[in-house]
Amino acid sequence: MPKKIKLVRLYDLKKGSEIHGLELKIEGKTYRDAVVVFDHVDGMYSYNTLKDKDGNPLKHKDGTTCVVHLANGALLKKVDDHYVMSTESEEKEFNS
Repeated sequence: MPKKIKLVRLYDLKKGSEIHGLELKIEGKTYRDAVVVFDHVDGMYSYNTLKDKDGNPLKHKDGTTCVVHLANGALLKKVDDHYVMSTESEEKEFNS
């Protein structure tokens, strides 16, 4: 029998939890290895900052911190010490 995958909603994360594996485009530059750092839920969306693979905060050209807002109910899968977005098939299994 296949191992049951445990998924969690983004709103269940603790502050500082990391989400890996997202490809983000910021001011024309694509980041394939950016890390999303969860901060808090603000209504329907979450407030998250970004850092590069070396742990340095990503900043806009004007020096302000890059922020990304993800839907607060997004499904995530725990992998080692971080999270990744769930796949469509994992979400179907979760919702069945």
